[in-house]
Amino acid sequence: MQHRQKIELEIATAIIRSALSLDYVVSIHDGEDFAIQHSNNLNDLVQNLASTDEDTLYIYTNEAKPIGWVFLVYGNDGHDVIADHSWSLTKTNILDEANKLADYYEANPPSLPSLSSTLSKTKPWSPSK
Repeated sequence: MQHRQKIELEIATAIIRSALSLDYVVSIHDGEDFAIQHSNNLNDLVQNLASTDEDTLYIYTNEAKPIGWVFLVYGNDGHDVIADHSWSLTKTNILDEANKLADYYEANPPSLPSLSSTLSKTKPWSPSK
């Protein structure tokens, strides 16, 4: 798993964990269909993240009253996985931890090996005999 993917998963998991801590349930729509609906199981929800290039997390009360949504887009820089969210979530603290993580990773991107150091460690190609 690449650094970017780990960051995306960490941020998405923070959103889910915050919602569950407030006794909400979460559904995940992967852009094609609902991967999981009205779940309060963190492990099941995390297992259903990132099966496509985007997810929408729908957050509900236990009585199925909508609280809000978060649109996640994977494959950019990692810290910017939250592409959009409903205004209603600004009234809650559901996004607080995820936003702190995103700000941290934007300011402190993981160090990746430079292309030149990677190339210097590879052996030149030679035809097999």
